[in-house]
Amino acid sequence: MPKCRPRSIVVLLSTLAFIAVFASGCGGARAGLAGSSTMDSVLASGKLRVAYLSNYPPYGTLSTDGTPQGYDVDIARKLADSLGVEAEFVSATNADRVPLLQTNKVDVVIGSFTQTLERAQVVSFSDPYNVAGQVLAVRTGSPVGGINDLAGKTIAVTKGATAGPALQKAVPDATLQSYDSPEQTLLALDSGKSDAAVEDSNFLAYQASKGSPLVIPSSESLVPLEYNAIGVKLGDPVWLTYVNQFVFKLNSTGENKSLYRQWFGFDSPYPLTPAY
Repeated sequence: MPKCRPRSIVVLLSTLAFIAVFASGCGGARAGLAGSSTMDSVLASGKLRVAYLSNYPPYGTLSTDGTPQGYDVDIARKLADSLGVEAEFVSATNADRVPLLQTNKVDVVIGSFTQTLERAQVVSFSDPYNVAGQVLAVRTGSPVGGINDLAGKTIAVTKGATAGPALQKAVPDATLQSYDSPEQTLLALDSGKSDAAVEDSNFLAYQASKGSPLVIPSSESLVPLEYNAIGVKLGDPVWLTYVNQFVFKLNSTGENKSLYRQWFGFDSPYPLTPAY
């Protein structure tokens, strides 16, 4: 039997030790990644906690018996079904959505949640599943016909929505009135508290189709098109990857298109993929 040199033994032992440490480190990293993921808590609890807008028909609302319903609600239920768990709905306002994620009160936000660079600093977004503009609504007979007519006017907007910051830049001499919900925003316009309101184009088109007395003078969006996505907690790549796979399936199979038509009564006017 050949003799092993002491130097060879040291090198061999060092190599084996490195391999053992590397392997355990990789396994630990995988375990840590999986253990810290929202995916694990959702599967363990059997519940998917969803923040949604309960006063934003047809995105989200309550049926006569108090059951959540709507376009976003159905998407949330499909996500829960894909995981084999139950959806647990948490009513939110526009302004609540980010804090609910950050404080672990919910696992996802599915509530007309627009991707913005500011929000992306504190939450993660899935790929988009819906597109909207921000358009103007006025009362019948109003002289306001577009953004150029808003100087010096009072405009109703919803707290936590994207319309407010955009209007502050576009019409700095207009007065903005902020309300807790889109329905309150339109009520302020209808009651004469404001000269105009700016809201989600899909929401306003739906209201018009249901006989709302308010007028949409132009379908042109006052801001670049906004891409709505599912919001998840920042720093959870495992959960984000799964949610993205769900959104891809929802879009590619035509389920999303059917859900939109079912709830809004018409097809979405905007493509999910922006034109570059």
